[in-house]
Amino acid sequence: MKQDPLKKLRSFLLPHLPDHLLGKPEVFAKLYHGRSMESRILHHKEKTAQAYLLLVLVCLLCIVISWICAINTKAHHVILERPELGDTPLRKTVEAIVIQGESRVKRSLSMMLYGYGRSAVDVQQYLDKLLDGLPVQIAGKNKDLRSIEYPLELPVTVGNEGANIAWISSSPLILDETGSIDWLKIDREQTITLTAAVSMGEVVRERSYELTIPPPSKERVQESIAKSLEDALDQVRKDAASGGEIHLPAQTADGTPITWMEKRSNLTGSFLLLFLMGALLIYARRYEGAKREMLRERKRIERDLPEFVDALVLMLYAGSYTEGAIKRIATNYEAGTDSKGEYPLHEQIRSIRDHLEQSNVSLRHELISLAEQCNLRELSRIITILTDNLEKGIALAEKLDMESSMLRYGRKRKSKEAGQLIETKLTFPMVLLLISLLIITTGPVMIGL
Repeated sequence: MKQDPLKKLRSFLLPHLPDHLLGKPEVFAKLYHGRSMESRILHHKEKTAQAYLLLVLVCLLCIVISWICAINTKAHHVILERPELGDTPLRKTVEAIVIQGESRVKRSLSMMLYGYGRSAVDVQQYLDKLLDGLPVQIAGKNKDLRSIEYPLELPVTVGNEGANIAWISSSPLILDETGSIDWLKIDREQTITLTAAVSMGEVVRERSYELTIPPPSKERVQESIAKSLEDALDQVRKDAASGGEIHLPAQTADGTPITWMEKRSNLTGSFLLLFLMGALLIYARRYEGAKREMLRERKRIERDLPEFVDALVLMLYAGSYTEGAIKRIATNYEAGTDSKGEYPLHEQIRSIRDHLEQSNVSLRHELISLAEQCNLRELSRIITILTDNLEKGIALAEKLDMESSMLRYGRKRKSKEAGQLIETKLTFPMVLLLISLLIITTGPVMIGL
């Protein structure tokens, strides 16, 4: 028969997980009051390890689903639809991607969409002087005009007199009048003539400058793509603010295609937080199974204790001595129909008999050990009477008969208290039911009025 894969994985993980996650042996020993319970402790550890394993598997599954759902889908439309007039405004997040060769630039755009007098000679000399100083001024971050690696700084006015400058480029597609360079248009070294026309009034002086632009680096290409993409996004923002249709451009101004992706939320962080909370919950409750088991065991011992005392009193009145009576009761328990775990007191009595027969231990020692393990007040009182009889020879049957009556009275009292508690718990549902009946019966009448 094939073993369950979950059980195989649990068996593999069990020896590798530390005790502070699965439960410390000393804590289990304290819960079981020093008894040897290796099989039960192993069972509780296996259940805790299985809980951790299931939590990890569920978290991984949720993260994978979150990643799959968060994958951006390619937008097949270039128009973002606005909500109808009066509808709740929508927040749209789109992603623009431009790919040119090995360069790739991505930008996100989030929008809220709603349903809605000198002489001429003096002037010429002054303008010539300005033209002489222009190469240094327009170079900007570049060392000189013979090796252009950065955009130029082309002013529109120059000098203290406010002379106007008009720039004319021999290759306006590569170098425009603002000094911006389209690095995407450059695949080899370019020589460009840049002409400056400086004017004051009716006097105009021109001068040309030879520029050398080497092939661009990857960073320059990225900058150029980013600029053209930002220009496209600016146009989308204007459409979003204008109240008209929102057109997502299919390409940048220089013709480079744009791929639009609508972003989706990623819930990975939320799933990880839930995983952490689940792990902390399992860690905090790793001893709960053992505690519940011990509580059930004490209740079952308390349930069976009056019958044990009655049987012991009957044996003593019949002439048996204490140890022989306990052995005879253990034999009767063994012959009866006892489901495993349903009668823990029977198991303890049989265990005492086996220890007395197999080892040289005293009955008093076994009884005191039983009282410490069970940690039950009523059982401790019975065992105190038995040990006093073994040490001092006090009258045993009469005292046990009295204790049996007290035990039965206590069990009746607890049963009565449990019944009263059930009545209290049923009060609130009954009130809700009464209110529901009143609403059902009086509702149609009130509506008719």
